Amino acid sequence: MPDVDFASLNPATVVADMIVNPRDTKFLSLAHDRGCRTTDSHGMQVNQAIAGIAFRTGVKVDGKVMRRTLAEIFG
Repeated sequence: MPDVDFASLNPATVVADMIVNPRDTKFLSLAHDRGCRTTDSHGMQVNQAIAGIAFRTGVKVDGKVMRRTLAEIFG
């Protein structure tokens, strides 16, 4: 876990964690408990995949399907 002074976090703080699995990390949980807005890595991974597939193949894929599949795989 990162060396973070959680007492310095407040509801105006946005906290992101790039760990894939587990999706809900202790870091995000502690930040959420401090009232922070949190985000996991799944959104970033899906958006990078969408852009990468479109760049390489010209195919536009459905991000909702990709996000749902990630959730099924990693919970």
